[in-house]
Amino acid sequence: MFTVFGTARPPFLILSPACVFLAAVIARDVSGALDFFTLSLVMLAALAAHISVNALNEHADFRSGLDCQTERTPFSGGSGTLVAHPHLERQALALGFISMLVLVMIGVYLVWLRGLLLLPFGLLGVLVVLLYTDWLTRLPWFCLIAAGLGFGPLMVTGSIVALTGAAGAAAWWVALPVFCVVNNLLLVNQLPDAVADRAVGRRTFPVVFGQHATAVAYLAFVASAIGALLFAAVSAILPFGSLLGLIPLGGGLVISAALFLRGDSVSVLPPFMVLNVAVAVSFPLLVATGYLFGS
Repeated sequence: MFTVFGTARPPFLILSPACVFLAAVIARDVSGALDFFTLSLVMLAALAAHISVNALNEHADFRSGLDCQTERTPFSGGSGTLVAHPHLERQALALGFISMLVLVMIGVYLVWLRGLLLLPFGLLGVLVVLLYTDWLTRLPWFCLIAAGLGFGPLMVTGSIVALTGAAGAAAWWVALPVFCVVNNLLLVNQLPDAVADRAVGRRTFPVVFGQHATAVAYLAFVASAIGALLFAAVSAILPFGSLLGLIPLGGGLVISAALFLRGDSVSVLPPFMVLNVAVAVSFPLLVATGYLFGS
């Protein structure tokens, strides 16, 4: 029964609490206190969105035959749950839509609680979840930024709005580097899947533009994240302690060098994919920790 939860890709779900934790730290600084019931709902909504997009993606990839063609790694090619247990196909689809229902129900309550300022975050978030697999993966530029949009402006800034009712400069500037590092998380994970993605008609950034352009895009996102964090700290939008987030971004520079030098060899990617996940998850946690002790 619980096997179907493999389609939610549990090892990746830690990114959602990390992003909400960052939002909660900033919200507490802005409002002086946190309503932990509201925080619990925000956390549940973030996890529901993440579970929904993962489960719907796994279902679609199984139906298209993509999961049977992909050379799976621990960080790409899906979880393999439906390949091993094809009878769970309908349950995976149900998990995706039930999680979406939970997200919508919590979203309606939070909009009632905080006002219409939160509504665009919720509507755009639902659209990203529903359109990602069948539509956005066929539009390389939108596919490039979809994950970062979901976890950066929508999850981080949206959570701050849900917790405080407002979105100040810190809410946007802290979301920008999260946007960059999460885009890079998915970008690297798409490299080993490029051949299989092309076979089923997907037009991800690596499929359309190739490995070298992917390396350039990765470096651009790392540089943008570093620049945004430095600007926000120097401008006193974020406390200097937030620069603790530069530590994982150093790991991003290492990955960038590897992509330029050896990114065309799929066999050398897994260690850098592990580092890439560590960068994406540790970045919001370290920025939040620095924010706590630096403000």
